Amino acid sequence: MRLILILTLLLAPLNLSCAEPTLGRSPDSPATFPTVRVEKNQRMLVVVAKGDPDRNGDSAVRALLRHFFRGAGEAEKNAPVRPRVRWVLRSPTLPRSSWIATYALPVSESFPEPPRGPASVVTWQYGLIAEASYSGPYGNSQPAIDSLKAYAGRSGFALIGGLEEEFERGRGTLYQGHPEAYQTILRYRIHEGRLSNADGAPLSAN
Repeated sequence: MRLILILTLLLAPLNLSCAEPTLGRSPDSPATFPTVRVEKNQRMLVVVAKGDPDRNGDSAVRALLRHFFRGAGEAEKNAPVRPRVRWVLRSPTLPRSSWIATYALPVSESFPEPPRGPASVVTWQYGLIAEASYSGPYGNSQPAIDSLKAYAGRSGFALIGGLEEEFERGRGTLYQGHPEAYQTILRYRIHEGRLSNADGAPLSAN
């Protein structure tokens, strides 16, 4: 049954009516969370940062934006900017000074490779993903993260890699500095199988 579900999502990611999980959505329709859907691979401009995100997260996003606006064309500059972060190493059991994050922005195929330095262009793999929405300060997001992981497990999926966050309102947007208004998309790559891969293991940044 789950194999049919996977094939349906990969071949035709359309709106489906199921009790759990809530599967797919058209690009023009509002998101329903939590959800499982298919996402295309994306070319990304990335900057890697190690340390407490409360101390270096904003500066990492500022560095990312500087490189982005140097290379972006007019269409990219005029589009909404939504920075993302993938956690290479993140665990409540480890000191935050050891956490490693890859901050990123989607870029077009024509976006130039940055000069040698902290920024680079890579392709992030997606495919089947589980998503949820979280509102409020970043420091209070752990229950929502745990809930998304539990949802994926109940739905018959295992996680691939670490947590990804997309800042709809927050770092790198007009809402930065007003955490009560922050809106974050929480995201995991997933595949069919038993939930087994928790945050904390060293993972690829791509």
